[in-house]
Amino acid sequence: MKKTFQLASLFLIILVAVSCVSTSRVAQKITVESGEIPPEMVTEDFTLIGVLKGRRSYDRYLKKKFSDYTGDYILATKEEIEKKYSDVNKYRYIMDYQSETDVKAGLDSYGQVQSTTGYRYSILDRKKDKEYYRKSRSSAFAKEIEAYLLAIELARK
Repeated sequence: MKKTFQLASLFLIILVAVSCVSTSRVAQKITVESGEIPPEMVTEDFTLIGVLKGRRSYDRYLKKKFSDYTGDYILATKEEIEKKYSDVNKYRYIMDYQSETDVKAGLDSYGQVQSTTGYRYSILDRKKDKEYYRKSRSSAFAKEIEAYLLAIELARK
């Protein structure tokens, strides 16, 4: 029993370490040069808006990941953004995602259409009306949020 606990603890520690390294590696690839971060974010002071979706699990992860972010931020629903945060000079950037589904030709072994869904994050520069999309997408939205926020912090250093 004790050995099983030790092995499980070791596995968990390794998993957390690998997860942190991979998030950091992904963040290093998200840059102004890659077109995924607005250039003005590097030099301007700004308040980043994260979009709440009204989905408990997603909103919980969004709040958690933004709480680790060192910049100024607001979390708001789309309705709140339109009403309370409509000043594009003060609230210039919005981080959000769009869901993308790929449907593969053919059926799986159960006769179902094969598809995969992922999230492609982006930052909308409302002042320029330009969106900066992530080059990749993922179904692991918590890791995507974390990597994007870390990339913004790295770009500002």
